[in-house]
Amino acid sequence: SPAIHLGGDEAWQLGQCAPCKKAVGEGKFGKQRLYLDHLGRYARMIRAAKKEVWLWDDMLRNELPPDSRKKLPKGVTLIYWDYQPRDGQYRPTHLPHLEVYHANGWQVYGASAAGGADGWNGDLPVYSNRMDNLDWWAEAAEIGAAATGHIVTGWTRYSSLQTPCDPFPTAWPSVYYAGERLWHGLGSSRESFERRFLSA
Repeated sequence: SPAIHLGGDEAWQLGQCAPCKKAVGEGKFGKQRLYLDHLGRYARMIRAAKKEVWLWDDMLRNELPPDSRKKLPKGVTLIYWDYQPRDGQYRPTHLPHLEVYHANGWQVYGASAAGGADGWNGDLPVYSNRMDNLDWWAEAAEIGAAATGHIVTGWTRYSSLQTPCDPFPTAWPSVYYAGERLWHGLGSSRESFERRFLSA
């Protein structure tokens, strides 16, 4: 693979064990520094192996410490996920951290959700939500938001011990729509897609 995704999302227990509390210290950015130190080590190893490094962005969404640029190599790609439908309409306020990431020298990919994002106990994606979510991401790309690319996610469960949510095959309509919308841009429409999809 040309890229390795380190994950790193939703690290809610960051800084809670005794050695981590000591490493965090008293400063405002202690947890962020701990996080960046830890993942920065692995990112540099992967970069040394001539591979791309991908990392979920959500733990970096708060105000970043001044030395953050030194902690993560410039070759890191942040995957900026947002799965809200927002009526399919993009506004720059939807992605308030995008310019900060860009200014720090990090490449950014957007991430929408084709399935699994409408509740841990779902049995089917809410297709209108999933397609609305993709629409505003595509619209962001069309107006020149500072993202290099886009990935479409689909989840099987919210945590290891929970029951599975939407079976992945139920996400195929959203995945197909994502392919059309992202590749054809303004030359596509959901109405046309749905008509063709349902008649196939």
